[in-house]
Amino acid sequence: MAYFMIKDIVSITHIENQRHSAHYETALIDLKNDACDLNPLIKFEEFIISGPVFQPSPHAGVLRLTLLLPDSTGSLSICVGEDTQLLTPGELFCMNSGSGVVYEERVSSVNCYVHGISILLNTHSTLKKMSYRTEKFQYHPKRNNETLCIDGQKNGLGEFRLDIFTLTEIKKFGIESNERIFIYVLSGEIVTEFYGKKNRLSEKYFIALSHSSKSDFKIDTKKRAQVLILRAKEVNEKSILLGYLAMNSQEQINSTLEKYRNGNM
Repeated sequence: MAYFMIKDIVSITHIENQRHSAHYETALIDLKNDACDLNPLIKFEEFIISGPVFQPSPHAGVLRLTLLLPDSTGSLSICVGEDTQLLTPGELFCMNSGSGVVYEERVSSVNCYVHGISILLNTHSTLKKMSYRTEKFQYHPKRNNETLCIDGQKNGLGEFRLDIFTLTEIKKFGIESNERIFIYVLSGEIVTEFYGKKNRLSEKYFIALSHSSKSDFKIDTKKRAQVLILRAKEVNEKSILLGYLAMNSQEQINSTLEKYRNGNM
């Protein structure tokens, strides 16, 4: 991992895959203890699974995004509270929960290939008090080579924006004051330029940018590249992450787990 301090926060990471079992492989950036403060991002994970691996996880006060990439041959069955939805290749599932809910993901069939991205974001107090809400979005080509463009605030899910671009030329982006930008190269190779500094990023490279005032950055590519860009404002709110648990307090975790065990969720 390399850090570059300009007048901003820049963190560049190459994510190495880790095999946990015969049917579970992840490439994880766990940022809750990162030396470079990337608030509000708590966790960014790319996963490849072919069997049941995820445990039921109580959530509150965080936003969870699960993107199933189009190269997947299987689907995910997602259970949130009493609701169950099937996430198919090329779909994004968003869930926020302030009051506490159990979230569970299961592979829908055996011997399949499920490839996706899982993201956890901290949220503001107003969202921490809400009951859970879920939305599902289709990941498909649009104009200007955007394959997915979601404004979380517009959709009532939180202060974030997620874009997935298929890039073939230079593209310029703006950074709002105190906004964090997280860029992940899904395929191909790009060159980012921020305050005159250029960084070449290939597949599985992740970069974070931040600045205290409005600024711009550019992405250039010599070949076709697919890039995930997540933007989110800093959130100075308490949140704890313990393995699969993401809550605001230990009491909340205990209470939600108790409800779940008693069949009240």
